Amino acid sequence: MVWLTNCIFSILNVMIMLLGIATMATAGIMQLGGSNSDCQKWLQSPLLIMGCFLFFISLMGLIGTCCRMRAVLWIYSFLTFLMILAALAFVVFALVVTNSAAGKALTGVGYEEYRLRDYSDWLRDHFVSGKRWSKVKSCMADADVCLDPHESKSWTILQASCCKPPDECGFVKSGNKKAMWVMPPRPRSSTKDADCAAWSNDPSKKCFDCSSCKAGVLEDVRKEWRTLAIINLCVLLLFVLIYSVSCCARRGINPYCTKNYKGYYYP
Repeated sequence: MVWLTNCIFSILNVMIMLLGIATMATAGIMQLGGSNSDCQKWLQSPLLIMGCFLFFISLMGLIGTCCRMRAVLWIYSFLTFLMILAALAFVVFALVVTNSAAGKALTGVGYEEYRLRDYSDWLRDHFVSGKRWSKVKSCMADADVCLDPHESKSWTILQASCCKPPDECGFVKSGNKKAMWVMPPRPRSSTKDADCAAWSNDPSKKCFDCSSCKAGVLEDVRKEWRTLAIINLCVLLLFVLIYSVSCCARRGINPYCTKNYKGYYYP
């Protein structure tokens, strides 16, 4: 069964190598595309590093099993074990920092509003504070989040939080095609005075500096991280399988373990 183990191990590593090449190609296409957006710059380096690592570790696994180099497979198993620990740590961390927050449903509309204080300090510090928030705003501008206003029932979290004034402000839409929001003759008393003052009909500003927008971004991040945690859990299980197969492949080239196996001897 040694040959079967090596065959499975090689197939898994070829799959990882192809994934690494695809990841590096994605980073390269983003770079050659000439985009200067902070969003894509932030994505390019992690994609390139991850792609190179996957390609390198899969190449090491193929060399180790094809050339019967047990030392290389030891290094491969060690790196795979580190990947397992890293994936497990990320899953636990992502679940912890995204554990809180819940939206406030608004009667008569198809969206919820979110409060900034409901999110963990780590999320607020790393996504909506200082220069980091400037980069997030640049990302939203590049993505044209508010380019085509939708009916309220079809608004996404970001559109409902960043492309319109908070409902508590009492702003109303004007009748023109640009969907301008204007303050009513008798403004409501609101607990979100800062957000009401921060609203602008300028397409490049909108409510991007509102606390409600920051909360909406954090809710979007929270949901994406939850999804990413599930994906990483699947990756974790895959690397556990690869680690187990690599251990079998490594033992398969040990002459002390295999010389009497069905009469075969591996020098």
